[in-house]
Amino acid sequence: MVSINYWLNTLSKNEKKALVRKFYTDAGIGIEGRNVILDNIKVLDKFAELSLKALKSNKHIGSRCIVEVIRFYTAIEDTDKTFKINNNLSKYLARISMELFPELNGYFELRTIK
Repeated sequence: MVSINYWLNTLSKNEKKALVRKFYTDAGIGIEGRNVILDNIKVLDKFAELSLKALKSNKHIGSRCIVEVIRFYTAIEDTDKTFKINNNLSKYLARISMELFPELNGYFELRTIK
């Protein structure tokens, strides 16, 4: 799997802006989600990787469960002890992952973001 961070770095500045606008409108992601995700692409990378792995196993795993797994690995492996994964992040990660990976479309149950 190509990392999302690597893929984003291949885009021009205008393509990145267009992608952010697409997330903001199509996926229903607001300013909070957009900023957190773009500042922490490695979390989105790991979320997408684990989501695709869960999909291949033919088991339904909720987005919060995947965030908890990321939280676990971040706690024991990451040297940046200031970064904390907010529980609200799962809804944004699920929406962006489904936008980026068509095979995940419909995998997560979505509720309206308030």
